[in-house]
Amino acid sequence: MRFLRDRMVRKDVIAPPTVDTIFRASSIPYLCPREEVICGLEGTERLREVEEDLGLTFGVGKAVHWWLQNEVFAPMLCGRWKCLDCAAVHENAEGYGSGSWVPRPAVCGLPRAFVELDGTARISVCQGQEFLFLETQIVDRDLGISGHPDGELVYQENGARVVLEVKTMNVFKFEKARGPEPEHREQATIYGKLTSRPWILVLVMVKHLEKVTTTFRPWLFRYDERLMGEIRRRVESIREGLATATLPRRICYTSTCERARKCPVAKTCFERAA
Repeated sequence: MRFLRDRMVRKDVIAPPTVDTIFRASSIPYLCPREEVICGLEGTERLREVEEDLGLTFGVGKAVHWWLQNEVFAPMLCGRWKCLDCAAVHENAEGYGSGSWVPRPAVCGLPRAFVELDGTARISVCQGQEFLFLETQIVDRDLGISGHPDGELVYQENGARVVLEVKTMNVFKFEKARGPEPEHREQATIYGKLTSRPWILVLVMVKHLEKVTTTFRPWLFRYDERLMGEIRRRVESIREGLATATLPRRICYTSTCERARKCPVAKTCFERAA
C-alpha cells in the first residue's frame, strides 16, 4: 500500500518564467499574470504538490481518455497512431492544417526490419492491426502557448471535423452544469486556435457513474476569437511585465481571499502598487 500511495503523490518544481516561457494550455485559465511576473523577476520557484486523492483523480481521468480515444471514438478519431506490432507511428508531418491528422489504419502496412534466427537481416511489410492513439504536443511560440488536444473527430456522414476535448467532473458539478466550465472553454478555445479548427467538442464525463443517469454531456461550440484575444492579452501581459519589470494589475481584492492565501508571492504582491 505504501508503494501505491507513493506512486500517486507527485511534487513538481515550477521554474521562474521568462519572456520565452511556453505556457501549457491547461494552465492558462488559472494563471495570475502578476504572480508569474513577480516569480520571474525574483527568481521564485514554486512547488506544486499532488496528494493521493488528487493523484487518483488524475489517474481516473487518464483512464477515461485512453478508453475514449482507443475504444469508443477510435473509428472516427484522427491524430497519431502507433502500431503495437512494429512500433511505427502513422502521422502526417506537414502540420496541423485542414486534413493533416490521420485516421486509425486498418492495417499498418509499413516496412519493418527484422533479423532471422540465422542472423539474416530482412525487411517485410507489417500486418499489425492494433494501434495506440498518441496525443500530439502543438507549440505556438508567438502565442507562448502549447497544448495537446485529445484528438479530432471526423464525422463520416458529412466529413465535418471537430477538435475533441474530454473532461471528467465530480457528480455535484456535473448535475449543475449547463455548459462547459469557463476553464474548459478557455482550454478548448486554445486548441481551436492551435489546430485552426472552427468547432470544438467538450465532452464531460461524471466520475461517479452510479449517482446520475446521464454519464456524458457533449457541448459543441464555435471557436471564439474574442475569448482567444483575452487569453492572448493575458500571456502578453506576462511577457511585457517580465521584459519591463512592470507588474500587471492585481486580480485579488484582498490578501485574505482563498487564492491570495495560497499564493507564494502574496506578500510582495500586496506591498507593491496594484
